[in-house]
Amino acid sequence: MTQTKKNNFKRTLRICYPAETGTLVIRTDLDWGRDVHPMAVSSDGNTATFEIEAQQRFIHFKPCLIKNGSLHWAVGPDNLLMMADEDARPVYPYFFSDARGRFSPIVEIESAILGRRHRLRVYLPPGYEENTTARYPLRLYAGRAEPLFSTRSVPT
Repeated sequence: MTQTKKNNFKRTLRICYPAETGTLVIRTDLDWGRDVHPMAVSSDGNTATFEIEAQQRFIHFKPCLIKNGSLHWAVGPDNLLMMADEDARPVYPYFFSDARGRFSPIVEIESAILGRRHRLRVYLPPGYEENTTARYPLRLYAGRAEPLFSTRSVPT
C-alpha cells in the first residue's frame, strides 16, 4: 500500500484462477459497471495482479471471469479490501460451483495394522474442483465427538 495524495490510497491485489478458463477482471464499489484489468499476470497465467486507487480506507470488490464473451461474477459475498493494509494474501474465487461445497461419496480405507476397513467422507469446500490453484488445509473431525476411526458407522 502507498499513500499517493492526501487521503488517496493505492494498493495491489492478487487473484488466482486457472489460466485456460478465461480472463480475470475485478469490479469494485467505486464503479460496479467498470472492468478493472490486471496490471500484470504471472508467467503461468494463473495469478493476476491488480492495482486499485481510492480515497476510501476500504472498498468492496468482486472478481469476475470473462469467458466466451460472457461476464461471470464470483460466487459468494463481496470481498473487502483494506486500502491501508499490507496484506498480501491472494484471493481464490470460483464462478460455477455451489456456494455450500459438498461431501464426497463414502471412501473405504483398509487398515492392515488394525485389521479392518474404515469408512469416511470428505468435505470439499466451495470451488474445490473448479479453482485448482487454491490450496486447503487438512482438518480432521469426528462426527458427534466419536473417534476418527470408529467401528461404529457415523450417520451420513
